[in-house]
Amino acid sequence: MPTLETLIEKIPRINPKYRKALGKLGISNVRDMLFHFPFRYDDYSELLSISDLNAGETATVEGEVAASRQIRTWKKKMRIAEVFVKDGTGFVRAVWFNQPFITNSLPQGKMVRLSGKVSLDKNGPFFSSPAWENATREPTNTAGLVPVYPETEGVTSKWLRWQIQGLLRLAKKIKDPIPEKILDELHLPALSSALKYIHFPQSRQEYVLAQKRFAFQEMLALQIASLKIRSTWKPPLRAHRRAEKGGRANFPGPRKVHAHEPASQRRRRLRQNLGRRPFRPFHNQSRFPSFPHGPDRSSGAPTLRVDKQIIFEPKHKYRIIDELISNNKFKFQINFQ
Repeated sequence: MPTLETLIEKIPRINPKYRKALGKLGISNVRDMLFHFPFRYDDYSELLSISDLNAGETATVEGEVAASRQIRTWKKKMRIAEVFVKDGTGFVRAVWFNQPFITNSLPQGKMVRLSGKVSLDKNGPFFSSPAWENATREPTNTAGLVPVYPETEGVTSKWLRWQIQGLLRLAKKIKDPIPEKILDELHLPALSSALKYIHFPQSRQEYVLAQKRFAFQEMLALQIASLKIRSTWKPPLRAHRRAEKGGRANFPGPRKVHAHEPASQRRRRLRQNLGRRPFRPFHNQSRFPSFPHGPDRSSGAPTLRVDKQIIFEPKHKYRIIDELISNNKFKFQINFQ
């Protein structure tokens, strides 16, 4: 009896060739198989009589195999399997290219169900490479909404549907990560139901509901992971705090201005910060009369001239910067002397 953690190669009828192909799809165990979701659905929900078929439409018919044969085209050296199916209203032809085994699988008198796009040639309407299955079995490939999965060489959607249908009973053993209370509030299905809806939906509403549930589950997992990272994150120690603790103060730039900071302390801090810059302030900046740490003008350092100085709160800085630039009030000039 397989479990969710059973490796793919331990499942009956999956040989090493299939295991290697499934590995390309990221499938290594039963759980991966159940969470290998389809990317679209073929709508074969409309069952028609053969007499009602029209070229260009997608339809499903059910009937008895009247005859089957193989045709070999000498020009392209291709084998064509041709099967004639009848119901109470008429006959229809189905052809498959380079699949000669189909004539052995569909002998005369067998009840069969065909689904696919109807084409038209000089001999009338026909199905080109349709999906087919035994009409006496529960439909998985030729009726309703048929899932189409990401495939790789050697692994078709038909084979995946057959495997997933047999493993879907194990979905009830998967613990639902979302509490039942939240699912009820958001009107979302439980995990086992959502897996059934997304693989074998009976209607469009079912697979849409399953998609919403798994989208919510993914976003919830990302939110929880983000909160966990934030709870363990520690902000780096700022330069001025390192200096207060006796460490090396690598000046990172002007500190943010706070409303509760006294004006005298603000002026003293600005003088100290400007003194660490590699330029000498212009002489008309009289509000900062002395720069004890600044270089001498004769040292050849550049001079910064500021036409208008504005001190503002951090929460308003982007709005004020935009206004200054648009009104051409924020100007500075660097003179190298």
